[in-house]
Amino acid sequence: MYPRSMVTALVVCAVLTGCASRSGQHARSSAPVKSGAPVTIRPTPGCGSIPVSSGPASRIAELRLSAASTAAPGADVAVRSTLHVTADGARIITGPSMSKLLITQHGVVVGKSDAAQPDFAVPLALRAGAARPAQVLPTSVRMSGCPGAAGDQTRSPLAAGEYAIVAVLGYRLDPLNSGADGPQTGGAFYLVSAPAPITVR
Repeated sequence: MYPRSMVTALVVCAVLTGCASRSGQHARSSAPVKSGAPVTIRPTPGCGSIPVSSGPASRIAELRLSAASTAAPGADVAVRSTLHVTADGARIITGPSMSKLLITQHGVVVGKSDAAQPDFAVPLALRAGAARPAQVLPTSVRMSGCPGAAGDQTRSPLAAGEYAIVAVLGYRLDPLNSGADGPQTGGAFYLVSAPAPITVR
């Protein structure tokens, strides 16, 4: 037989141990679970998609873009676009109607520059080592969403977050190119810059 005081101590110890055990289990089960699921952004109607560089010029020229790294929602951001040529190639014809600035988030277009008016053609001679400004591209883009559907031109400022600006230079080969300069074709192609990160805050 154990003394009454020892029995009481054993009972109290057992109760405290069980409570501590249950408390620890509850704490572990209540811990937040981190999800590794990728972030999915739904395409916005009227925004379009990001094209890929194509055509003969894509093999010898690179479109580069520079812009500020931060901006306020709805603010206009100045953009500089330059075409860097690594080898001689056929002349190309660029135009504002084929060219634009895109605002992307997680690879989805969420905003873009306004449509160019009026349209005009600018020929570019591709010569090795040249760095030419992409004159037909807009020099700024507003950090707002795309115009709404059904003719609604309302554009809401983008929410705070991480975005990127992408330049798209549309072109076609100059029909006056000689056989020595390259093939003659009226097909439309694109030169697309790497994304330039920008934070809206």
